[in-house]
Amino acid sequence: MKQIYTIVLILLLCTNFLFCYSDTDTTAQGYYLTGLKFVKLGDLNKAEYFLKKSIREEKTALTEFELAKIYISEKTINGRAKARKLLTNALFRDPNNIQIRLLKAALMESFSDGMAFKEYEKIIEIDSTNITALFQMGRFKEKDFNDYHKSVFQDDPFSPMLSLEEFAMDDFYESENYFLKILRLESDNPQALLHLSTLYEDLGKPEKGIPFLERLVKIEPNEYSAHLFLGLLCYENSQNKKAHEEYKKALYLMSSAEEEDFTFNSVKELIKPIFKDKFEDFTDAEIRLLIKEYWKIKEPLYLTKYNERLLEHYSRVTYANLRFSLPKENKPGWQTDRGDIYLRYGEPVNRIRFRPHINAGGRTQVNLKTDVWYYTDMVFGFTDDFMNGNFRFSTPTPGSRYVSQFAGDSYRYANYVKSVRNELYDPKFEGPKFKIPYQITQFKNLNNSNETDVYIHYGLDAADTLLKNNLYVYPHVAGFFYSDGYYNLKKSTVDTLNNFDQSKKINLSKGKELLVNSLNLSLPPDSGYFALELLRGIDKGVSANHDKLTVKKFDNISLDISDIVLASDIETENKINYTLKRRNINILPNPSGIFTEKNKLFIYYELYNVNLNGGVGEFEQMLTIKKTDDRSGFSKAVNSVLNIFGMGNENKEIILTTKYQVTEKDPQIYFQLDMNGYEPGNYILTIKINDHIARNETQQNTKFTWK
Repeated sequence: MKQIYTIVLILLLCTNFLFCYSDTDTTAQGYYLTGLKFVKLGDLNKAEYFLKKSIREEKTALTEFELAKIYISEKTINGRAKARKLLTNALFRDPNNIQIRLLKAALMESFSDGMAFKEYEKIIEIDSTNITALFQMGRFKEKDFNDYHKSVFQDDPFSPMLSLEEFAMDDFYESENYFLKILRLESDNPQALLHLSTLYEDLGKPEKGIPFLERLVKIEPNEYSAHLFLGLLCYENSQNKKAHEEYKKALYLMSSAEEEDFTFNSVKELIKPIFKDKFEDFTDAEIRLLIKEYWKIKEPLYLTKYNERLLEHYSRVTYANLRFSLPKENKPGWQTDRGDIYLRYGEPVNRIRFRPHINAGGRTQVNLKTDVWYYTDMVFGFTDDFMNGNFRFSTPTPGSRYVSQFAGDSYRYANYVKSVRNELYDPKFEGPKFKIPYQITQFKNLNNSNETDVYIHYGLDAADTLLKNNLYVYPHVAGFFYSDGYYNLKKSTVDTLNNFDQSKKINLSKGKELLVNSLNLSLPPDSGYFALELLRGIDKGVSANHDKLTVKKFDNISLDISDIVLASDIETENKINYTLKRRNINILPNPSGIFTEKNKLFIYYELYNVNLNGGVGEFEQMLTIKKTDDRSGFSKAVNSVLNIFGMGNENKEIILTTKYQVTEKDPQIYFQLDMNGYEPGNYILTIKINDHIARNETQQNTKFTWK
């Protein structure tokens, strides 16, 4: 009974359906138009019904085209197969119909990139200016280039590696040509500008991509990805300031969720290994505070208005998201295995992609596509296990026929490395890095007992300058920065210099001259960190020197001694304008610590709180010179020095003793030390003071080189 009821119900429904549309034109054209109406209404079931009726009446290219679109929208294998058959038939009837060919080409992408490319080629044969076809062909060749760039083929570990770079470059030039042709037809085509610029980035030519992205951000100023990629290419091209500006614009245009992932989630993952299991107990607020402190600690250059380490992080996240994202899984690139390593350790020194191949004979083995990244002291392997572009850490698979071409267990190795080295970062500046000699000396602040005068002396190679009107032209900005133990910047001084006069030049050796300058901060006694930074004007070269600093405490009671200044000259004349002036004494420090027969060695230091008995103090200075790398003694030491002062046989050192009488509580001591006849080498100089009246002692030492 139920079956009869069901059949009757179906007949009634069908009758009602046909009755409702009994006024429909029953010709093929009528059914076709009715089907289109239901397409517009979004009722694809009824649209399919009428389009199929139209085809039964008369097969036309347009009807098959519309029905194929419905089947494609189902997003099923069966639907795509039916659509492919319909579109093939439609093109048989109307071979020059561009719209049908474009739909078939797009459909073929789900079957094969090669098949899709051929369809787009047929479109170009009909219309050589078709933007869609040109773009898709450019995109396919771009994908091939990215896949084959830095790729090799190797049958087995014992055979030579065959580079596929020549084939990759063929793909590059084809892709470049398609995108450039689009831009000749449409100069402001956003997608062509974007893909052409990132194509140049992958080739390692960011400077060629920057102009295209600059055009893109003018066309689409509110599209954050354009600013993001422009920031990346500018950073890769050492345009840090511009990269900083573009990243700021991109972050402003991101949604709150996108910005959170970019600036918080990625950093959270970066610093997690530092705190190990404790990290899970931190609240979001605590993690945000940790991140803020992390960037503060990692800042490599205070002279700029941006944090270069943060720029590096933004660039790594941007690159990872550009190259390693998995759209089908809705997974940003930095969260993938390759992205995680790139986020932490940056661009590898070298990377190679091993192409997949099959080893036949015996038990067939499939060697999967494998990326190998080489760092200075680390190697990571990533395997495309499921041949879907998701490269994961290579791991051993005993017994499997599908194997990685990297022998190690990168998953375990990566976890170990992250636990002991959460990141690698070598600061990248707009100009080249250069080294400078520098020396720090500390003195008692005679005006404020709660502070210490800290000087930092540095030298610049005079060969890097121009001599003009008796002045050495060396434009640069120098900064001396002091931070407390928590990296909070407490005090700084910045000096802009263009010229050095002759008095600030030191002749170290033939052809080697040093230009000297000093910076000074008065600091409270404490332990913290200092930074001496130079930014060179001519080429934006950077010298960044960061280290710990303990600011000494000098009181008004105890016998104490300042740091020893190693100088190339000391004068008391007011007309002399050396870089270090202490009361009425002008000192030309030699931060290199290198002295020769022509570049004499002068010593300067200050003594504090000498006991004055009846207005006169008496103390003894014991100066000890010892060769730090000596194994045979001072075979060439001056005989007269040995005869007068003696030589310690056990310690192989020279001791010079001098007695002083002073009328000042805080006397300044300076003298020239004659090193003529001493063996070249590295020396340690120690000054020991014995206050005869107070019977107190203090000492200080320093190092220098005699050539």
